[in-house]
Amino acid sequence: MKDLGIPFTAVHFNHNLRPESNDETIWLEKLFSEWGVPFVTDTWQDKPTKSGRVQSEAREARYSFFIDVCQKHEIKNLLLAHTRDDVAETFLMRLFYGSGSRGLRSIAGHKVLSEGVELHRPLLSIDREDLRSYLFDKNQDWLEDSSNYQAKYVRIRARYWLKNIGLTDEFIKLAHNFAELEQSIGSTLEAYQKDIEHGDTITKCSTDILKLPDFIRLRLFKDILTKLNGQSYMPRTKQFIGLFDYLEADTRPRTLGKVLWWRDDHKILAKLIDKE
Repeated sequence: MKDLGIPFTAVHFNHNLRPESNDETIWLEKLFSEWGVPFVTDTWQDKPTKSGRVQSEAREARYSFFIDVCQKHEIKNLLLAHTRDDVAETFLMRLFYGSGSRGLRSIAGHKVLSEGVELHRPLLSIDREDLRSYLFDKNQDWLEDSSNYQAKYVRIRARYWLKNIGLTDEFIKLAHNFAELEQSIGSTLEAYQKDIEHGDTITKCSTDILKLPDFIRLRLFKDILTKLNGQSYMPRTKQFIGLFDYLEADTRPRTLGKVLWWRDDHKILAKLIDKE
């Protein structure tokens, strides 16, 4: 892009989770300095204490940093290097977690990330191995994340299974199909969303929602939860399914996602639990 006269800045977030992380930051800083490309980096300080939340919280911290940098430097377009392999891996990984249709849709090639900042993924049609071959042909060294070989991460297990079962193309097609499904169910969701009564700390909706297919009522309940707790915590899909079963059988309150849920004969009620 520099040869085309397009100014750009390299942005790197050091998660500081591996012994070699700091050395990689130094390597990148030197590389972009040699190329005459501005380089902005930061190191993650406030890491989670629970290992099961590391990857999700790392992602949140990384994107927060990206947004801050883009806004500070007036960068309107953020480019990420996700590939075709990432589309298939993300689909299979979310399938492991029991995600609904929204979670199973294909990774977006473009979306508005924040006010004034748009995210682009221009390499979604390119295989990861093709990128390695390209760099090899250009005699350009690159970094390999050692965590890509640690089976404790769900994404790495998904990568292993994709390599062995050879269904990458099929999963990518399914991911695109779910993206199309998302568009088609919008009118149904909108009709039910109009009947949801949102308050500051309590939300009410018709018990008719419990009669809907899981992937629709799941979306509605997640939207309710997001409005109440600001998406500070989003339970797994199977936890919501358990809540549906409970509400169908019992009227006593039950807690999920820092919210108290219960029903009477006609309404489902959700109340934010005091943060105290």
